[in-house]
Amino acid sequence: MDKFEKIHELRDIVKNDNQNFQAMRELSVLLLDVGLNEEALKYLLDLVNIFKDDDPRLYYNLGITWEKLNNNKMAEKNYLKAISLDENETDFNYNLGLLYLNQKKYDKALKYFNKVMEIDKNDANTYFNLGQIYLNQQNIEFAINSFKKAFSLNPFDSIALYNLAYCYFQNGDINLSIETYNKLIQKFPDYSWAYFNLGSIYFLLEENNLAIEYLKKTININPKDLNAYKILAKIYIKQQQYNKAIEVIGKALEINNFDGDLYYYLSRCYKDSDNEKYILNLKQALKNYQNISYDINLIKKELKTYDK
Repeated sequence: MDKFEKIHELRDIVKNDNQNFQAMRELSVLLLDVGLNEEALKYLLDLVNIFKDDDPRLYYNLGITWEKLNNNKMAEKNYLKAISLDENETDFNYNLGLLYLNQKKYDKALKYFNKVMEIDKNDANTYFNLGQIYLNQQNIEFAINSFKKAFSLNPFDSIALYNLAYCYFQNGDINLSIETYNKLIQKFPDYSWAYFNLGSIYFLLEENNLAIEYLKKTININPKDLNAYKILAKIYIKQQQYNKAIEVIGKALEINNFDGDLYYYLSRCYKDSDNEKYILNLKQALKNYQNISYDINLIKKELKTYDK
């Protein structure tokens, strides 16, 4: 019997016996599981009115339901109620911590994740979330320790390893960052962001051959990675390989033809060879000024100088 068949069966049971609270409870959980949140809410509210403070997990499930219905205030209220009835239940504390984390209320989130840690020191997801909090608070050393612990407890957590590599880079440990990204690639060879970040690092280090290698690998895995095309174009322009740059920019424009940076890069390619295309692309860059990372006034000044 699949979940929907079970739901139909439980609906019939509850319809014929509205005092069958066990069936009502099971039904509400199944409804939540398949995304029928409004119907789940109805049964949970009925159960809470019946059992009141006798069952903290009802409030916990209500918190989940309200969260799925995008009512964070009611979700918070019910998670807090569940915790007030059983402060040592890790699920209650974890979900409230995650709710605060998603709202960027980091200090509040820390309180409840630390409570989970007091009860279960080997919860990989909690260490990961602590790492997220510390990273957002720019507490890089604590973030590093948290992501390392999360990955040690769950070696399949590619995002924890990715974040660890990112933290090493933010901390100035470039070699360790590169080493960790390579470890990530070995374990998860299709993780395009690892290739992209390695390409970006090598670009910053002016090791352009390696940068090109990793950026091409990024695009092979994710042909829609606009930023990979952009950095490749910048490298080719710097190397005066304008035909390669034009080819790369053309592919990027297929992804987003409203990106001012791409037109600006094209203007660099034509500056010394085709004045008409050079000016045309400068104008296109200005036309798409919302998506440009260069000084608009300098581009206007440049255009005024050459557009004669």
